[in-house]
Amino acid sequence: MEIRAFWDAVLRQDAEGMRAFFWPDARVDWPNTGERFTVAEFLRANCEYPG
Repeated sequence: MEIRAFWDAVLRQDAEGMRAFFWPDARVDWPNTGERFTVAEFLRANCEYPG
């Protein structure tokens, strides 16, 4: 994985660019809040609710 390309996509809020780094059925856990996201939910959280 090219970590710089991933963080570049995150900083640009480029959902499609970020999606390329995940398996389609991946789940993302946020241990501090106990939340679990699908890829689509994770991308939405990162692109629609910045900060």
